Amino acid sequence: MAAAEVVFLSDATAVETWRKRWPGVAVDTLEPATAPRLHSPVRGGTSSRRLGDAVVVCDEAALDTVSRSGVESLVAPALTARAMPEVHAWRPTGRAGFDGSEAVLPQAVGSSLVDATVDELAVPIVDHYRVLIDAARCSPESTWTLLDAAAAQTAVVTLPEYRAALPDDLREHVATADVPVQFGREIIARLTQPEFSDREALKLQRAVLAGHTFGRRVDTILEALGRPVPPRDRSVSIVVPTNRTHEIDNVLSNVARQAERDIELILVLHGLTLDHADLRARAAAAGVDRLQLIDADASLPLGTLMNLGVDAANGRYTAKMDDDNHYGRHYLTDLVNAFASTDAGIVGKWAHYVWLRSVDAVVLRYAGFQNRYHRLVQGGSIMAESEVAKDLRFSDIPRAVDTDFLNRAWAAGVKTYSSDRFNFVSVRGTDRESHTWKVTDTEMMIGGGQVAFYGDPRVHVDV
Repeated sequence: MAAAEVVFLSDATAVETWRKRWPGVAVDTLEPATAPRLHSPVRGGTSSRRLGDAVVVCDEAALDTVSRSGVESLVAPALTARAMPEVHAWRPTGRAGFDGSEAVLPQAVGSSLVDATVDELAVPIVDHYRVLIDAARCSPESTWTLLDAAAAQTAVVTLPEYRAALPDDLREHVATADVPVQFGREIIARLTQPEFSDREALKLQRAVLAGHTFGRRVDTILEALGRPVPPRDRSVSIVVPTNRTHEIDNVLSNVARQAERDIELILVLHGLTLDHADLRARAAAAGVDRLQLIDADASLPLGTLMNLGVDAANGRYTAKMDDDNHYGRHYLTDLVNAFASTDAGIVGKWAHYVWLRSVDAVVLRYAGFQNRYHRLVQGGSIMAESEVAKDLRFSDIPRAVDTDFLNRAWAAGVKTYSSDRFNFVSVRGTDRESHTWKVTDTEMMIGGGQVAFYGDPRVHVDV
């Protein structure tokens, strides 16, 4: 009898050898993976708050020929660029070695790198840098550090051979160049242009969390053994109270746009007498597959309306959406992902864009509160674990409902995580009296905000 049903290897070149050794056993490779709880943007924060600029992280074993050649012919000359900031070298022992000592990196690059140790920068190391220079692997398949960096929303510049071998879903979000000058420019661009690097890093993280985690490794093993793979519950119930018939199509568009598909819309009709059959037909035509309709008396306060939706929610998570805001395609996906990489019971966006339609200005508010725990998030971006929402509930009050909910959650020890600034726009119409929060446009500009640009922000914000 064979010693095992399936043998998984990390080295693809050894598969045939093992198949010959154990002809009756299935032998395959098990791809590298990352753990979102260990490598998360919450550790290092958004790119502007990272402790370090760029880093070369060495594998524990000696460099393979691709890395050694790439470091000597590409990385070393690239790091001599005048605009290149200090670049660190680090390896798991906490010491950076060069030829002639505990050799890891070729001597040619030694003068361009600064040793970084565990004492100087927090662990895990890649979470605290803006850019990973992926050029110090022990084998072509050793993408461990790249995946860890991606999970932490650290931008990656790699060697051409390594990028070519990446899966399609990762390759398009990882940079490279085959000449030193351009390789250096790729690094510098991601250090000096946060708008560019933050978008790229978010897309890379999204791809990694979708298919390159240790959870996916477990799925691969179970499938190989012919055992059932338990589904991951990412279901979201979206609660939208509305008393504005003219915003219902906007609600349907926002929900139908979502890449996350295990979702239901709970539309709480506040004092509206509408034909349910017509609403269901409109929802189906828009692409909203699951819809609950709740009629609510016009006299009920906003908190009570939210509780009607919370009580009806079937999803693992409950999201509060406003009827007049814009929610990008990956809005729900990124917030659900945040639960996997943080200890939060509530996630949302305190850093967010506001579109002031009266003057066509777009304000970025609270930009410094990205990828960090914070007591508050914007009310129209709240997503909570449904158990948390059902336990805390919203207070039966007409205004400041969201702030009250978040304050009570924080006081109860429930962490709230403020995600990135993308895929959400708070839209302020020309009539401020039509909003629950009747703040003026100028108050929006000076209350923790900065005018970012003018014009429709939806293309810019959607990442």
